[in-house]
Amino acid sequence: MQILCALLGGCFELSGHSGGKITGQVILEQESNCSGVEAMLFLPVSVDSEELPPERATVGVEISQQTDFDHRLAAQVATATTGPDGYFQFKEVPQGYYVLVLSKRGFGWRYTFDVSPSCSLPPVHLWKEQQVRGRISENTTWLADHHYIVRGDIEVAPEVCLTIEPGAWVRFDGYWRFRVRGRLLAKGCLIACCGSGVTMETNSAPIIFGNLLLNNEETGIAAKLSSSPQILNNWIAGNSTAVDISYGASALIEHNVIKNGKQGVKANQAKEIEIEHNIVEAQSSAAFYFATSTTVTNFTGNNVVGSLGWYVYLGGGYMPDVVATGNWWGTIDRA
Repeated sequence: MQILCALLGGCFELSGHSGGKITGQVILEQESNCSGVEAMLFLPVSVDSEELPPERATVGVEISQQTDFDHRLAAQVATATTGPDGYFQFKEVPQGYYVLVLSKRGFGWRYTFDVSPSCSLPPVHLWKEQQVRGRISENTTWLADHHYIVRGDIEVAPEVCLTIEPGAWVRFDGYWRFRVRGRLLAKGCLIACCGSGVTMETNSAPIIFGNLLLNNEETGIAAKLSSSPQILNNWIAGNSTAVDISYGASALIEHNVIKNGKQGVKANQAKEIEIEHNIVEAQSSAAFYFATSTTVTNFTGNNVVGSLGWYVYLGGGYMPDVVATGNWWGTIDRA
């Protein structure tokens, strides 16, 4: 019965069952009183751990709890609240592994994976959420484990670099745009629920590596004009168009997982694009959409599965030939 309640999303009481304790501490930075932080235990989510056969394309993003877990959708099994000293405790926790979520309004949340009654938890630090908007006119770093709430359009000025450290959370409160005219170095961060994800424009050359870009209404990543991004090892899911390269832009798109959208990679009047070793899955319109004088210089090693529309669509004016050998079209053998 307890397992059934958990799977249905309910919260069952852990006390009264044999098990151990989970004790931890939360430190609210720049606060003397650390009370009121909600500590929640969740069951891990089911992760598709099936490995691709070695002869198939591989990607640099490992499917794991870190890519699939979202506490708003997971099964909560227990909750506790911190006192003024920041300590919390769960008693009589059945043996097993859990995901610990620590959250307080205005401070965002932190995930700790593989928590069990036998583990020792170090103190967890929470920082106040920072609201960001407008033009970034000097080199700026968004820090690991901090939450940045975007409440207006963001623009990175020419010759300016925005660095987003691994573990930073970037959340959009509303339909705002993220334009990069300078440089963007983003690795290991989450960019979710905005209008157009990340958009690069004139002469920008960002490196977008190892990020989660989820559920953006238009594009996950867009490059226009003379921009030339390197889009590497990202998890891009739930966007209308995952990657859009257009109007003179160039791009290297390599080792990404692109899932559950309308179009996987769209290129219209792109100067030069290379698309290698990506997994593109469950696109409703087209896995790859190439149009109007787009030059595809290298298109190989990709694994395309489950698209409801076109796997590759060529159209919209003069379009050079695209050599698409050496890819997998939902099969084990290359075609």
